[in-house]
Amino acid sequence: AAVGEVRGVPEVIDTGTLNLRGRVVRLLGVVGERGHLARQLASYLRRRDVVCTGISDGATARCRIEGDDLAGLILAAGGARASEDAPPDLLGAEEQARAERVGLWGR
Repeated sequence: AAVGEVRGVPEVIDTGTLNLRGRVVRLLGVVGERGHLARQLASYLRRRDVVCTGISDGATARCRIEGDDLAGLILAAGGARASEDAPPDLLGAEEQARAERVGLWGR
């Protein structure tokens, strides 16, 4: 069942999955990480509004924070891996993080 847009301060389940107003939101193109990277994301998102659109049960969504694509920010920071079906902009963000050896690529 589609609900369109959900806005609020999320709880981080992993770097690719948020709990937003009681709904589990999977970020499009992101394979989430737990542990240290998830705690860093939770700290970054603390008290900040996230807007997710295209939300439907079991599907992935695009989310924005202050106008920026959240999945792109996470991937560019090395906070997660891009999924196989990620759009080109997100694959590029992961490549940027790999090249700069940031986040999980700096290990």
